[in-house]
Amino acid sequence: MSTATAQDHDYDADPIWTSSRTARQIHDLGRVEKDIGRLLSLASSSLALLALPQTDAPDAILPQGDERSEQFVAEVGQYFETLDACTSSSAPAAARRYRRRWCWRWERGKC
Repeated sequence: MSTATAQDHDYDADPIWTSSRTARQIHDLGRVEKDIGRLLSLASSSLALLALPQTDAPDAILPQGDERSEQFVAEVGQYFETLDACTSSSAPAAARRYRRRWCWRWERGKC
């Protein structure tokens, strides 16, 4: 079992997130949710850059030519940096705790 302290995490300035173990877990799950949102956004913009320029929506402001390829590489790089940060932070532990709790409740018919 991890004995991580508040100093081991990047908690916001609000001390409520360090007030209890449950508060820290909630904060960690919120961070997981933000990371997932960021990953989805980066994946969406990467896919838009992969599409042929002729299929771009008229109101879309996407780069053209080599600039489009460079932007794609940058977006994909950010995607994998974010993914790497998610897998190396406390996020996986928070997700496992969440899954364990729900599986336990589901098995016992409490959901």
